[in-house]
Amino acid sequence: MSTSRYADWRADLDASRDLSDLDKQSYGFVLGWFESWRLRKGLRAERPTAVVFWKEQVMVKPRKDWQRERWAEAGA
Repeated sequence: MSTSRYADWRADLDASRDLSDLDKQSYGFVLGWFESWRLRKGLRAERPTAVVFWKEQVMVKPRKDWQRERWAEAGA
């Protein structure tokens, strides 16, 4: 995925009228984290990759409930 495609999802997220500013910030955080991880590993942007990311990056460390809830919403 090129950096221009990376910017496309960010612009789409910023333009969303269905999300609060806090939601946009939270979604942007987890999506950016996922994209960076995925690109470093050379993986495709697809659900199985997201599942591996969630298990290897999010669930591996203790997280606060609000973090997991907000990040899970972004990945839904």
